[in-house]
Amino acid sequence: MKQLRRYCDFFKKWFLVVLLIIAFVISIYLSTGGDSEKETQLILWGLGGGNSPWDHGWRKLNKLFEERHPGVKLVTAPHTEGAIAEKLMSTIVGNAAPDVVGGIGNQSYTAEWAARGAFLPLDDLIERDQDQPNAPNPSDWVEGAVEAVRYQGKIYGVPINTIPTALFYNEDALISAGFTDENGQVNLPKTMEGYLRFCKEYSIRDNKGHIKRLGSLMGYHHMMRVYRMGLMFGGRFFSEDGRRATFTDPDVVKALEFMTAYSDYLGGPDKFQIFNVGDWREGTGGGDKGLFSGQLGTLMHGQYYLTNIVYNAPDLNYGITDLPFAADAPRKNLVVTHSAVIPRGAKHPELAWEYLKWVISPEAQLIATQENFRITKSRGIPFTPFLTGIRPVDSLLYHEVVKDNPDYKPQTREIYKIFLGKLGNSINTDPVSSPLGKKVMRELDRAHNLAMFHVMTPYEALKQAEDKIQRELDEFYSTEKLKQINWSAIVSFFSLLSLVLIIFLIWQIKKRQLTQSQWRDLGGGLVSITPWIIGFLVFLLGPIVFSIILSFTSYSGLSAAKWVGLKNYQDLILHDPLFWRALGNTVFMLIAVPLNMMVGLGIALLLNMKVRGVNIYRTIYYLPSIIPFVAASILWLWILDPTDGIINILLRYLGIQGPAWLGDAKWTKPAMILMGLWTAGGGMIIWLAGLKGIPQQFYESARVDGANWWKQFRYITIPMLTPYIFFNLIMGIIGTLQIFAQAVIFGTADPRNAQVH
Repeated sequence: MKQLRRYCDFFKKWFLVVLLIIAFVISIYLSTGGDSEKETQLILWGLGGGNSPWDHGWRKLNKLFEERHPGVKLVTAPHTEGAIAEKLMSTIVGNAAPDVVGGIGNQSYTAEWAARGAFLPLDDLIERDQDQPNAPNPSDWVEGAVEAVRYQGKIYGVPINTIPTALFYNEDALISAGFTDENGQVNLPKTMEGYLRFCKEYSIRDNKGHIKRLGSLMGYHHMMRVYRMGLMFGGRFFSEDGRRATFTDPDVVKALEFMTAYSDYLGGPDKFQIFNVGDWREGTGGGDKGLFSGQLGTLMHGQYYLTNIVYNAPDLNYGITDLPFAADAPRKNLVVTHSAVIPRGAKHPELAWEYLKWVISPEAQLIATQENFRITKSRGIPFTPFLTGIRPVDSLLYHEVVKDNPDYKPQTREIYKIFLGKLGNSINTDPVSSPLGKKVMRELDRAHNLAMFHVMTPYEALKQAEDKIQRELDEFYSTEKLKQINWSAIVSFFSLLSLVLIIFLIWQIKKRQLTQSQWRDLGGGLVSITPWIIGFLVFLLGPIVFSIILSFTSYSGLSAAKWVGLKNYQDLILHDPLFWRALGNTVFMLIAVPLNMMVGLGIALLLNMKVRGVNIYRTIYYLPSIIPFVAASILWLWILDPTDGIINILLRYLGIQGPAWLGDAKWTKPAMILMGLWTAGGGMIIWLAGLKGIPQQFYESARVDGANWWKQFRYITIPMLTPYIFFNLIMGIIGTLQIFAQAVIFGTADPRNAQVH
């Protein structure tokens, strides 16, 4: 009977736990569909899952593929281009990779993923299927497209669009400005030197220095940044084998000096920024849309800009011409390529390959283009087919959709034909062959901003970028010789350490010779804290230890971790200037901690007085502290606007010229401190609680003894508030170290803050 009672007690204690575990397992089984799912799901990213008009063509292709492959279901999902790296890496590492990913080539490039083993090579599949229908043939792909999908001689993707670039111009605006030849035709220079003269002559500024008309967005448009301009000057960014960065190539330096000179001529980056954020309909710029109104004379852009023109300015009289190159530079056609790939870990690689073969075939591309044209024509925006970089496909699209189509203006048909010819002799506008492509573009953009704002000379800025990329290249190639981490040994070590700790704890408990009731209490306590212990070990201590170990390795998340010792810390301390700048910024921001404490205490002292409506005042002072950081930061962007911000307006009334605030890196951190003081009401609540806890008898006794208000504050209030001072100090330091949202929003308000300071 006693044994039965023991079993019943055990069942009562653990019944709920067992029930929860069973429910958890069943929920996982049901959420994954179990084994009852009969159809095969092919997961697609970025191929028909978006909301753009041309996604209709992809959706039609996906539907046809399902019809031709019974039992197959295509699941499409759009991916955010800015977050593709994080999402794709997470899915591959987590063994949940999609089967096909499209759109590679904008924020991430094929080579940098292939270098880490993230994509499946397609060469064997291409060779195997050469005699089958729809077999891809890389010899039919233009040079720029092959460059974008190849790494170390292997093909890792297929091109889904390859967009040639050219120099668009507003013909009416240029004719009115007199940039014509003897026949009255627009005459634009073919060399960079001549193009700079044209840009200066076409540009007009008002008496305040604001740009009213601009020859080019050179340096301030994504198509005319350092890498693209360097190519047009004949510059080389890497050695032949790709292992050495050569950003200080004289032609690359010349390109950045060229852009800096143009920027200086027009009044510097601030003037460009004002032009970029204007509205072309109101005659205040509008960035690249200024081409429609003639406020922008020329624009380097891709073939897809034709659809933008049809949508925004269907009656625009425009033309295109060759990109300007330096006089001694070899002329190439610059193209932008987006590709589709099969990630490592795809559940259905063979089916994914069948899908890729189908969607880039001439038949499929014609079906998709005709569907896109049908949908967009019904909306009054005739879609201009994107070129693919696959010669048979592009020729078919031109002859079947564009050449004799009366829905296109003759001008559009002629320009499309010119773009078709620009696919030959092509190179990519991005460092698509480098395993560090995205980092290369980021460092070159940083060098651009450093030069434009004259923080460094063009050569110094490029040299800094070159050194950083070279270090990363050396590290990338040196890891081939490093030894992989032996995770089994590490797990065994920590398991043994845990076992020793458990044995030690059991020994310590047994030494105490607990009674039966104490053992029962101990068992109940252990059962109660077991969920917390498991959570602590799995979600807190485990990741901390894992992160510490990884800090001594070279690990990308996709390739195996390799031991490098203290190298990461050496690079951080000795070679990364941003580390010391970030550390300096953090120390500077700690100034805000005592300021916030003093302001919060001052407000609390005022609101501790017995006055009518004090609760309303307390609410008003507390409200700013509960406003979300993003909303508060945007509000302060308006308040700190150097022209129309309320602070500078008030200062002007006092005869003081206010600073540029977020437009001046020297004032950015003080601006953040000022914003922090606005939320001092959060700390005020804690100070107020402390003040309420001080016995009033102390103050009454002090007044009887003749103590004035200062002595009461110094010898009574401050000593009694020491626990609250300590608490607010610690919380203030923690809050300062965690500043992120405000810095991001304030930093992106001005490119100098984001890239330089």
